[in-house]
This record gives sequence, structure tokens and C-alpha cells, in this order.
Amino acid sequence: MWNCEHTFTRTVRTTVRVIRDILDEMQYDQFIWQPYDMESNIIMAYAGDFNPQLWRSICPLIFYAIVEMHHPERVLRQFGMMQNIPDQPDTRDMSLHKITRSNRTGTDWVLQHILYITRWQRRYDTVIQRQPISNRRDTD
Repeated sequence: MWNCEHTFTRTVRTTVRVIRDILDEMQYDQFIWQPYDMESNIIMAYAGDFNPQLWRSICPLIFYAIVEMHHPERVLRQFGMMQNIPDQPDTRDMSLHKITRSNRTGTDWVLQHILYITRWQRRYDTVIQRQPISNRRDTD
């Protein structure tokens, strides 16, 4: 199945690179774009617990030391919206991937991530509004 050597010493980095290579080689007609079914039983079961509008918010997702930016503008078709060509990814937040909790038991993560916490508090200001896909032709 693999057309290159696959090792487990750097599994995540290697796997991401392999997946990116595969995606780069795919042709347009090999992608199946299908929006989320917002009325599915699974989603409706949790409807009272969250606001689906937040799925379209460009905001940080925070869990103690871990902060990851959520970029729904890169996958708008999944939300049933017209997709434009996204801008290049913002690399300013890449330093977040280097943060570990190792030997940092006294770290106040609220102070450490105050910028991202503030952005999270304004998450409703960054909800993407785009034209919905109206028919099958819009997805071609």
C-alpha cells in the first residue's frame, strides 16, 4: 500500500507528509464534497448542548496548554456553503505546536494563553457567513 518507507520514529510528521502528498496528487473528480447533514439524528441529539454556528467560527480551540486554531473557511463546502480558494494558512500560531506541559507544573495557562482566550470570548464575531450551495452545479 505504501509507496515509500513508513517508519514509526516520527509517525505523526511522516504520516501527515504522506497524506499531504496523496492529497496533492488527487484529481478534482476524486474528491467527494458532501456537506454535513445538520438534521441527522446524531447532530440533533446534541442540538441543545452547542451552537452549530460555532462550527463556522474562526477561533482558537483551547484545552489547558493546548491551543489549536479552527479554520472552517478552508472547508466551507462541509458546511453547505460556496467555497472560494482559501488564503495561504496563517503560520503565526505555529509556535503553539511547540508548547508542552513537561516541567511546567507551575504555569498559569490562563496568563500564558490570554490572547487566545480573548479571541475565544469573541468567537461569535468571527462566524463565517457565505452564500449556501443552492444546487449540485454549485459543487462542481
